[in-house]
Parts: sequence; structure tokens; C-alpha cells
Amino acid sequence: MSAPLARTIRFAALATCVAASGAVHAASFTLDIPPDNPRTYAFPQCASFTWSNGLLTCVLKTGSPTPPITPPDPGPPTTPGAAFQGCPGNALMINVPWGTTALNTFDYGYFAANILSLRVVVPVTATGTKTRTSSWVEYGSGAVVREAVLSTKACDFTAQYALKTSNGSAARSQDTISFSFKYTIGPPSTYVVHLEPGQEYYLNVRNRYGDGSLSCPTQEACSMRGGFPP
Repeated sequence: MSAPLARTIRFAALATCVAASGAVHAASFTLDIPPDNPRTYAFPQCASFTWSNGLLTCVLKTGSPTPPITPPDPGPPTTPGAAFQGCPGNALMINVPWGTTALNTFDYGYFAANILSLRVVVPVTATGTKTRTSSWVEYGSGAVVREAVLSTKACDFTAQYALKTSNGSAARSQDTISFSFKYTIGPPSTYVVHLEPGQEYYLNVRNRYGDGSLSCPTQEACSMRGGFPP
């Protein structure tokens, strides 16, 4: 089962009224995909809806059913946008707004044998010397071993572009299921890297063991959840 199907999806056929000249009734349904707020869609031409074998069908007010209606896609909170330079075509590339604390990768696509690259842009107004932690855990799938690097280059796992702590250690995690990186807008320290306001950074992740072998079977989706606190 793909990750999007693992989410709890509920459709409720409701009878509602819409404002128009006279009392015009329209059938509607509600799309409820936690943690997003429910969204209701109304169709004036429909008297009701039927739900069968995964298809939502509008029944016209004349009583004749129309072809199945595909429920509108509410879309994720942000979209990947243009491909990140240096990433292969099958990479899952996501723009993560600064301050996001609970992004679910399954909202954006499939992550298994491909690379996940998360881009975050530090606002030019960002200040402060406090330490923040970008933490990532498996979400909606079984635990798998991963490799992750906080880098200045998309889809890159080398130490050359990895961010460094004050003692020169790369912000890199290997052979771990969950991982986290500490960062600050202030000077780096022994365990904390520095992020420069106005610059973009990439958290690159792949489901692999230290020997390079795959840790997530290609028929599965090994989704994650995490963020970049401000």
C-alpha cells in the first residue's frame, strides 16, 4: 500500500444549501485528511452522491447518474516546485518553509529507493544564538535504516558540502533509523552547525545501510516526519 493510501480518508455526503436566487439545493461532500482541516465541496447539479468501489458518483437532479467524479485533491501545504540542481529525476524534492515542525513526506510523493532532498531557506531576518534541532522519524511505515546529510548541495552525501561543527565534524548521520541535526544562527559549536540568514540548505536522505545496500524495499514507501524549527 502506498503512503498516501495509508492516511485516514473520509468522504461524507451531506445535504447543504447554497445562496442563489430562490432556494437552490446542492449536494456536497467533505474531504477529511488529518491533520489538515476538513474541506467541503458543493455541486449544484448534483442531487446526491453515491460511493462504491472507491468512486464518488454524482447523481443528477434528473435522477440520471453522471460518470464518476474524482474528488478534488486538497494538495500538500507546499509543493516541490522546480527540480533541485544536482538531483536525479526520480528524487523526492520538497521545499520546506522555515519554521515547519511537522512535515510528512508522504504528502509529497514516494520515498523508497530514491533520494529525499528537503530544501530550507533561512530568512534574512533570522537572528539569535539559540540552538534548534531538526529531528526526523519514520511515519506511517516500518522503521528502516537511513543515511542523512545536512548540506549546501542538493542530493549530495559527501563531506565536501556537508555543514560542519566548530571542530570540523560533518552534519551527517549513518546507519540510524531516526536522526537529528542541531543548528544555530550564531557561531557553530562542538555539536551545532551554523546557518547563514538568506542562504538555502538541503537535508539529503536515502534509505541505505552503511555498505550502500537498500534498507527500504522498492515495493514499499518509507515515509518520514520532521521539520526545521525557527
